[in-house]
Amino acid sequence: MQTIDREILKEVVLELLVEKRELFKEIIGEVLTENQVIVSTENADKRKNVETMIDEIFEKYDDVFKALA
Repeated sequence: MQTIDREILKEVVLELLVEKRELFKEIIGEVLTENQVIVSTENADKRKNVETMIDEIFEKYDDVFKALA
């Protein structure tokens, strides 16, 4: 990946973190499901735990995400 591509990607990710939180959370969930870290129907409890952890991280680092943007 070229440096300019990384910078653009970084900006997009930071924008998602700050302005489009729910979308970013959905993307994380989809990536985890696609990579079979969590399987939506078979491991509902595990998925719920991961979603809870993601929500807690976003709450804990809310100010950091905003400062990065």
